[in-house]
Formats: sequence, C-alpha cells, structure tokens
Amino acid sequence: MTTEDGFANSRGHASNAFVARELGRVEGHLRRLVPLLEHRVGQAPRILDFGCGTGGTSVALALSRLGPERVVGVDAAAPALEAAAVRAAGYGLSPPRVQFVHVAAGEPLSFRHGSFDLVIAVSVVEFITDARQRRDTVRMLRDAVRPGGHLFIATPRPGLRELHSGRFLGDLRRAPGQPWASPSGELAAWAEGWVRETLPMRERWFTRWQRLLVQKPAP
Repeated sequence: MTTEDGFANSRGHASNAFVARELGRVEGHLRRLVPLLEHRVGQAPRILDFGCGTGGTSVALALSRLGPERVVGVDAAAPALEAAAVRAAGYGLSPPRVQFVHVAAGEPLSFRHGSFDLVIAVSVVEFITDARQRRDTVRMLRDAVRPGGHLFIATPRPGLRELHSGRFLGDLRRAPGQPWASPSGELAAWAEGWVRETLPMRERWFTRWQRLLVQKPAP
C-alpha cells in the first residue's frame, strides 16, 4: 500500500513519488543547490548540514567543489540518519569525511562556536513550529559559523496554501505542530548584522522557495 502525496504513511509505507524523490536528492542538489554555493561561498572545509534527513544534501556537499574535508549532518530522526549513512556509503563516503550525528529536537548542538565554514538548513526551519524556538535555532546556527563563514537557509515563501501540508492560509493560521513559512521580515532578522549575498533573480522571486545566504563578518 502506498500514498499518493509523496510521503510515507503511518505504517511506514511510502509512495512511488516519495521513493523517486529520495533516490534523486543527491543529483538534484548537485544540479541546483551546489553550483549556487560554489559560486558564492568558494571553499568551505568544514560544513554543517542541520536537519540533514536522509543525507541527500550532505552527500552532494561532500562531492562538491567547495573542498570539504568534513561534512557533518545532524538530525532528530535516528532512522533517517541510518538511511543517510547507507546513502553516503553508496557514494564511497565514510567518516570523518561525512558523518551523521543524532541531536534531539530542541537540544543544542555539541560543537564549539565558530566550528564551521558553512552551515546550511534546507527545508528545516518551517517545521520548527514554536516561534521562540525557531529564533533560538537560527541563533544557534549563526553561532556555529566561524567569522568569515556562511549561513544558508532555504525555506518556503508564504502563500495561499502552506507548501508542505497544503493547508489554506496555513502560513497565517499557525496551528500547533503544523509547518509554516517565514515572511521576508523574519529572514531579514536572521541576517541582521551579517553580509547578505545577492542571489539570482529567479532564485529570489520565481519559486515558492526563498533562500538566504549570509556571511559572518570577520573580526
């Protein structure tokens, strides 16, 4: 039995669309996300992938021309991390070059401040459904970036229907436990005091996604 919405159901079965999307994650990121970061970030020896899920982004970053020596993926879902380790092994990647760490939801990262040249969170913050916790999480990600390093966040743009759940006005009616998109003013607050990179016009306006890339000022 499978679902038609592209997600696994409560019994662990997944639709064909979900499986296809999972299988194509690495190649999709290598086509779209990775070139964007390579062009604007340059070299990033140490990368943190926050909310890495099954590791598609982590693996793509490890294969990139960013020159990573270490990519760390963290996630609150232990089964997803098991799948991520299998995915990485399939690409010939193993610790310490790529490693996956379990961090419970709402728990702080165990890394020292300024440990990473690049910190990314792709389709993560919209699932942090408490406003204060969302702000605290972004502050934690900013702290993980070294001076001169970069933070990249990709999250949905508010619309008539919330992107993930399809709820009408779901980005305004923020039901407990339901994802919601961040307005542009919230992204501006996340970038406060940092240098905001200008992204291509198509990246900024013509998709349901919005992307924030900021550089931490050097001392």
